[in-house]
Amino acid sequence: MGRDQLNGRIPVKNDMSKGFKDSEEAKALTAELENYDRLTVKFADLIAKVYQSLNEENVNPQILSVLSKKTNEEVVFNENKSRYDLMINEILSVQKEIFNSKTNMKLKNEIYKKSKIISAKPNEENEKVFLKLR
Repeated sequence: MGRDQLNGRIPVKNDMSKGFKDSEEAKALTAELENYDRLTVKFADLIAKVYQSLNEENVNPQILSVLSKKTNEEVVFNENKSRYDLMINEILSVQKEIFNSKTNMKLKNEIYKKSKIISAKPNEENEKVFLKLR
């Protein structure tokens, strides 16, 4: 029996590191993780924008106009409410996107793990070699 034949009978281990990181499953999961990161940064920025607006807002002119009877509390409230409703609706929209991204991430992670398990199974050729050696 020649050297090549003996080498052919040696069981080979599947190498998961090669190519698996470049698989479609890994790329899809990575893309979803990047999308999630982008959305969480956007969400934090929107929250900061609301706090910044609240901190910078000068309510003194509004209070003075109410006290001088030029306007009433309801008008002032509705003006501010509509402005903040827009910001809160944008936050809620991003929150829905984050929830959807988490759901997609879980699904893609399950697909990735299943693919990884399948690729980690021993090479079927190993079984044939072991059966021949018996």
